[in-house]
Amino acid sequence: FAHHQNKEYDQSIEGFKRLTYAFNDQQDPKILADYAAIPAYNVACAYALKGNKDQAIDWLEMSIKLGYKDWEHIRTDSDFDSVRKERRYLRLLADR
Repeated sequence: FAHHQNKEYDQSIEGFKRLTYAFNDQQDPKILADYAAIPAYNVACAYALKGNKDQAIDWLEMSIKLGYKDWEHIRTDSDFDSVRKERRYLRLLADR
């Protein structure tokens, strides 16, 4: 089961990365947030669920830079349980 689940995560990661890269040079903040930041956030979630902490935090940081601003959702999203105590994760949420 775990192997099958990992394969699904990998497919999701690749699809969401393609979306992020396709829209990450948009100038319109709304398009950027909806079509680049949200897929980047989903990549972060998938990496966190796989236990790839560094990639999860890298992609969470990218999603924030692209316009993801739902701080309460980030704080409570169980997908990030594996990184919740990581210094970089805590730094991203400091003062927000």
